Amino acid sequence: MKLDDFEAPPTPPTIYGPVRQIAYIVPNIDDAIAFWQSQNVGPFLVTRQVSPFSNSYYRGTKTDGITIDIAFSYVGEMQLELIAPVNDVPSPYQEMIQRHDQNVHHYAVWVKNFPEAYRYATSQPDNTIVMDTGIDGIARMSYIENSTTKITLEVIEWNAMTAVYFQNIEKRLRAIAQRETVEEFHLSELTPKVVLLPVLAKFAINKLLGRLKR
Repeated sequence: MKLDDFEAPPTPPTIYGPVRQIAYIVPNIDDAIAFWQSQNVGPFLVTRQVSPFSNSYYRGTKTDGITIDIAFSYVGEMQLELIAPVNDVPSPYQEMIQRHDQNVHHYAVWVKNFPEAYRYATSQPDNTIVMDTGIDGIARMSYIENSTTKITLEVIEWNAMTAVYFQNIEKRLRAIAQRETVEEFHLSELTPKVVLLPVLAKFAINKLLGRLKR
């Protein structure tokens, strides 16, 4: 982990758009926050013992119950994410911990047309899908590892639900005056029911009509 990582993030293929977030996997969320605070980074939002993934496949095998601590901050305009696995369920996070690797784990991008971006990713011979998670009609996310560049992208479907989620993270962090503040939060606070209910209603209709593949 180092500030230099934020100076010149990679430029992904055009279909993905720009990098929006740089993320690290850490063994302990509080120690990682303390490190970044020593680099004059903060404030932080942190949520603990969460299992945010559903319908997940890790390297092609169905996986359930990945539990993590997550912290967010900003370095300039770039979002910083810290992830600490808190159980032994196989995951990309456990891979990094077992390798004692605290270099950048992934660069996140936001795409409005997830199926198109996913088709592009899977058509590239040097790409490997490390993890797929989410549900068609609600939100999808994939970690895509490139064997040539050695870069992993987190491709996030950008829709009404995920947009509010990330916008609320930034809004809450920008509203905190003191850099040293570490504020606890719950993931449910980021996506109000007024946003979630229309998404779920549309999903139910599309599922009933057989329009969903995953």
